Amino acid sequence: MIDSTTSHCTRFVIPAKRIFATLMAITCTLSLLGFLSPLTSEISIENSWLQKCRSSFIRLFDINGEANITSWYSSSALLIASALLFVVTALKASTADTYVRLWKFLAIIFLYLSLDETAMIHEMFNEPLSAALHTGGLLFYPWVLVAGVCLILLLFVYARFLLDLPSNIRLLFISSGMIFVMGAIGLECLGAAYYDSQGITSGLAYRIPMTIEEFFEMTGVAVFIYALMRYLNEHVITDAS
Repeated sequence: MIDSTTSHCTRFVIPAKRIFATLMAITCTLSLLGFLSPLTSEISIENSWLQKCRSSFIRLFDINGEANITSWYSSSALLIASALLFVVTALKASTADTYVRLWKFLAIIFLYLSLDETAMIHEMFNEPLSAALHTGGLLFYPWVLVAGVCLILLLFVYARFLLDLPSNIRLLFISSGMIFVMGAIGLECLGAAYYDSQGITSGLAYRIPMTIEEFFEMTGVAVFIYALMRYLNEHVITDAS
């Protein structure tokens, strides 16, 4: 949509609220389908064609699955966040902003996260770390140790960056990060502990935390995208015009 400024210039305004509402609608729908899809396996179906349809439905939406619609959306959302960060970086570079390099590095991080969501790179750490550290329980998937260390380093590097953000954007950045980490690490650890003790990835005791995990991850990214759109609208595009 186009808005008029007081100087009678026009500038593009990103419909942040509308896009955020759309992302959350997708998040809720995928989370619900992901939770319900495995439960359909309990329904007795005689028709072979319907059985194949059910199998396809489970494969496409299973929260615990990979290479399906849910993982594609998650990867795409992370890629959108990366693209917005690169846009901020480009606009900040023209003003010689102090934090251009940090904006660029953040864009690269989200580009990697988008790739990792599809290629599952982080899971490659599990086997060697598990063999070396003999982890179990909450740390049955020891890649969370690497993620935790990286997160602490990022907080240290980006502390001043966060403090210098406008207060409303800073709150959104921190909120989105907390939501994402609670899902990606916190609930992942709960699921890992359950799998370590029970040896199964089925049943409500496993499905519920895994569904909440994915919901938190997708919500965290949606909030971050909303924060970036707000930042572009209120503190970058306005200044440029």
